Amino acid sequence: MTSWNKVEKDVERGPFGLFKWIAIAAILMVLLFGGINFVMKPASMAVDRIVMKNSFQYKEGMAQRGAILEANLAEIDLMLIQAPDNRDELMAQKRVLNAQLRAITINQ
Repeated sequence: MTSWNKVEKDVERGPFGLFKWIAIAAILMVLLFGGINFVMKPASMAVDRIVMKNSFQYKEGMAQRGAILEANLAEIDLMLIQAPDNRDELMAQKRVLNAQLRAITINQ
């Protein structure tokens, strides 16, 4: 007896035989589409990241953040002139702000 004959007998047995094959087909479809979604997730995330980085809001936000960091650097330079007694601490803050500013403007 071939497997096709078994399928025909299952279908002939009534609604439970047909229901079994419908349930198996539904489960296979869920697994197939879930698997495709799982595989495509990294690609989808990469596309989302590219779209976000090219968006107007992101670019404007980064420009705003850069302007704030430049203002903070100018303020630290002024503090270095006015109060040289905290020079080491102020220079450390300036190095951190310069690193953040370079990180923001590296792709512009």
